[in-house]
Amino acid sequence: MKVLIPLMQQNSLLNDETKEAAFLKLCGSSVVERTLVLLASAGLTEVVILSTYSRQIVESHLREVGDLGLHIEYLTVSNAGQTLTEAILAAKDVIGEDFLLLPANVVFDARIVKHLKEERGITLCYDSNSSHYSADTSVKVETDNGRIKQIGIQKGNGIYSGLCTLSAEVFPVLEECAEKGEGWIESLQRIVEKFEVQGLDVSDIPSYVPGMRRQVRPFWCQLNSKKDLKLCKKQLVQSTQKGTLDFHAWYINRHIENKILYYLSELRVTPNQLTVLTNIVAYLATFLFFTGHLLTGSILTFVVSVMDGLDGKLARIRGKLTKLGNIEHSFDFLFEQSWYIGLAWFLSSHPDEFSITGIGSLTPLKIALGIVLFNGFATHCYMQFKEVMGVSLSDCAPFDRRFRRFDGRKNIYIYYILLGIILRAPVYSLFAILIHAIVTAIVYALRACKHLEEADEK
Repeated sequence: MKVLIPLMQQNSLLNDETKEAAFLKLCGSSVVERTLVLLASAGLTEVVILSTYSRQIVESHLREVGDLGLHIEYLTVSNAGQTLTEAILAAKDVIGEDFLLLPANVVFDARIVKHLKEERGITLCYDSNSSHYSADTSVKVETDNGRIKQIGIQKGNGIYSGLCTLSAEVFPVLEECAEKGEGWIESLQRIVEKFEVQGLDVSDIPSYVPGMRRQVRPFWCQLNSKKDLKLCKKQLVQSTQKGTLDFHAWYINRHIENKILYYLSELRVTPNQLTVLTNIVAYLATFLFFTGHLLTGSILTFVVSVMDGLDGKLARIRGKLTKLGNIEHSFDFLFEQSWYIGLAWFLSSHPDEFSITGIGSLTPLKIALGIVLFNGFATHCYMQFKEVMGVSLSDCAPFDRRFRRFDGRKNIYIYYILLGIILRAPVYSLFAILIHAIVTAIVYALRACKHLEEADEK
């Protein structure tokens, strides 16, 4: 199936304020470039860009689409009196039988397009739960048992998102509408009257995302002004937030990360570059622990805890999630364990400075060994469960979600380290981390076994 992207100076879906909405920058790339990235992620590679601008102008706003495997055809049409209906007719010879229509000023979730391309026949995408969109400017639809009955009416039970799938059989209708000078929404109404048109309700698309550990409603937004662009960006930032987090990540890091992400997303930095930078800072904290700069190293771990959440969010807000990005969790585990080893090494090397009566100089290293052992076991149980069940262990039941708030992980352990250093008793920090790690490993193992056994019995 080919995808037709109208990029029209006189597109009836745009107002005079933003004739070039597709070229506006959103999270580091133009809106039209973002559309192409999401199409590639949805497996749609045949694209026709229908534009009143020259190919050179359009390509100047497409910086990073060359390696996406897309086959893009550029079709330039005159903007003199050209309506969207007439422009689509001009593209009928290159579109083919069935095609997906995506206005260039619509920002959307890739899940919407993935569902839309699976629909058979003519289908309009609408949203029955769209209270956050303006009632004055939105195009309303009336549906009945999943079928579109009317579009462009004053009252309806949904809002047209701008996305739809059409077929070659609509061209005669569009030709009649073009002769009468009718706009695009009027043309769609003629199609609804003549054909059986299905409706895809965005609200019916499953919203649970396993990797996010929460319900994330499929997102879409029409850009009719720069104000819309700001609102769209804020909603995108909120949509990158994972659910079921520990106390520190949810109540502290989340707000800091989202503030940083809002501005960081406009820079040329990539998620992978941010991952590398996070690891460099993390190992700097390890070096500080090894060399005895304990307070500075401890403070740096809090910086890392914020940085560590940014790379994944940056990838999600740009729609550029990759398989390579998943290996980041392994590197996170590695630098985290290096903190405990670095701290334990220094304490073992300076037994007189941080001594505790009755323990040997190797005790901190022994504790660190236990921390690494139980952290590794707990992490393996967690990841193995997700691989088998397709859902995170921390999102299986109310108890698991509550336990996730304070289970053993670096965002909790860095508080133990900081407190121990302030009280000049960092060995107790290691003891506390070890106990927390043991409890977490036991709970994870028992809960994983329980849920897996219940799955076997079904």
